[in-house]
Amino acid sequence: MKDGKMVKKSLCFIVFTLIVVSPFILFAQTPPHDSSNNVTCLDCHSIHNASAGNLVAHGAEQETLCKTCHNPTGPASSMPDVANHVVNGGTTIVECSTCHNPHETEQSTNAHTGQTADNLKLIRSDVTEDISAAVTPVVFQTDPDDFAFATAPYNGVCQACHTQTDHHRNDGSAPAQNHNIGADCTSCHTHDSGFMPMGGGDCTACHSSEQGSIPRRQVTGTGGDFERTSHHEQGVIVASECGVCHAEADDVGLYHASGAVDVKEPDSGTVITFNPSNPSALEPFCLGCHDSDGANGVLAPFSDTITAPNIAATWTGSAHQTSGFLTCFGDGTTGCHQNAHGSEKENILAPDTPAATPPLYAEEQEGFCLNCHDADGPSSINIAAEISKTNRHPAPDYGDRHSKTEGGDPTKYAASPIDNRHAECVDCHNPHAAQSSSPLAGVGRIKVTNNGAGNIPTYTYVSASDSSAPFAEYQICFKCHSSWTTQPAGQVDLAVKLNSDNPSYHPVEAQGTNTNINANAFVNGWSATDTMNCSDCHGSDNSAVSGPHGSNYNFILKASYQQSSSKRTMSPNEICFQCHRYDTYANNNASQTVKSYSRFNPPKWSKGHTFHVGKKQYPCYACHDSHGSANKPHLIVTGRNPGLNNYQESQNGGTCWPKCHGQKTYSINYAR
Repeated sequence: MKDGKMVKKSLCFIVFTLIVVSPFILFAQTPPHDSSNNVTCLDCHSIHNASAGNLVAHGAEQETLCKTCHNPTGPASSMPDVANHVVNGGTTIVECSTCHNPHETEQSTNAHTGQTADNLKLIRSDVTEDISAAVTPVVFQTDPDDFAFATAPYNGVCQACHTQTDHHRNDGSAPAQNHNIGADCTSCHTHDSGFMPMGGGDCTACHSSEQGSIPRRQVTGTGGDFERTSHHEQGVIVASECGVCHAEADDVGLYHASGAVDVKEPDSGTVITFNPSNPSALEPFCLGCHDSDGANGVLAPFSDTITAPNIAATWTGSAHQTSGFLTCFGDGTTGCHQNAHGSEKENILAPDTPAATPPLYAEEQEGFCLNCHDADGPSSINIAAEISKTNRHPAPDYGDRHSKTEGGDPTKYAASPIDNRHAECVDCHNPHAAQSSSPLAGVGRIKVTNNGAGNIPTYTYVSASDSSAPFAEYQICFKCHSSWTTQPAGQVDLAVKLNSDNPSYHPVEAQGTNTNINANAFVNGWSATDTMNCSDCHGSDNSAVSGPHGSNYNFILKASYQQSSSKRTMSPNEICFQCHRYDTYANNNASQTVKSYSRFNPPKWSKGHTFHVGKKQYPCYACHDSHGSANKPHLIVTGRNPGLNNYQESQNGGTCWPKCHGQKTYSINYAR
């Protein structure tokens, strides 16, 4: 009797075991989870004491179970990178068996191709048991084409379940539905990270070609940004150097999500996500390298060993920085640099591709500046109109001659033997340093040490970065208008003319020699002890614009100046009378008091300035040089006709030998 009961119990156990185990034995016959890989049912299934009463582990336990084989040293070491897919902010786990059928390969029909074929990687064709909102069938016949589809049905393996993601929703409604369509999703969303967006790795693997359905630029490789006219990193592009600027390049974490560009401020490490609508937020990032200590103390952060220029030293408080509409990054009117990797223009200027319409210059410097400084740009100063005038600096004529490395090389400004003459915007202006009160700040210049009257001075080039040396406007002018370089034939050497060792000169380099002139002989706030700039005479005829960009008057003067000694009636509006009182020097009908403000006038000498200029109509040009004289006082010039053959000064007056009458000696109204 007992034996019969034992037989019945044994039979029941066998039947139960067959009922429970047989299906798994059948499933396990399909590779790779079969005897060919020494996999048995009991390797994965627990008959007793499984979690929650199941025969297979779930959640984190299932991930641990799968990793017993899928690890770098396990039997499935060729596929070691596995992890559960954590979604909904970490509240939901999509486990391995939701997507994979460990027992057999399933087939799907791809509506896009009409092909029915096996899914790769044991991907299930139906996952609705765990993900009720998923679409079917799930298709993964081709890697990487079937990760996500650009058109309905949206049933690629990476989109079949998604209903709330920013990309690739299974109803096609995602804000950026076709993000990086056709790419291998797992190159950025790795299996071992649970498909979270991850940093690290070789950035060039993706960025050696355009990325996305609305392509992002190709950064490396033939045709990439780093092969453009100007670019960061001058040497061979090494993937590890992407981390100098980009957080996603070397930090393992939630970076590059949704294709965001995450840069890091190099000194503090603060991560800044680039937002095109808020480009000013990038300024600390840019200046983090371009400051006195470089990238966290590394002055040359790339393998090309080039030191990053210190922009921060002059940028704060500069006219462009305080303008209210200009930042480091922008399209050329909102900011100066559009693509930090490279540009077809010099100095990584924006826009980063060649201009579609003129002006089209090799370096695009003037065309770039005039994006703002024209009639309809954000700047109120219309320089485009000025450099279009008849008399102008030739800024738009030689857009390919200026070089940021020309520095103190006088041949780079020479007229011969190779014509390198140019006067581009950045020859006079530093866009990172110029201020409203000092528009020429931060520009290389020429210092002079005079060697006696009429002699060529000793020249010293002062670098733009040298803020210790005294600055004067004429030092910039001397880069072209002096014998420091080879000037065009016939051009005056102004370093000789304005030499403060001369007996007379306009007070540009130093205070003048004739400092006792009556203050009433001047107008517009000038006095005999003042010094002046070249731009006090040379500038626009439009008073709203400063600087010698262009003028309708000869020699880019603010007012008329006729280079002729022929007799004519001078006007109070001419350039000389912007400083010197017209009635004192040119109006013979002025009162004797007004005339007496000049030494060479009544009451001591009846036929002085007002007689010659006002009555006899000889212009200032007949007797005076506008810049200086190497051998005569009072800017006296000889040899013009009408004019003087000679002049000699005495203690109380002087003697002149004019071409129009005989020698005359005069006395002065007051002491010199």
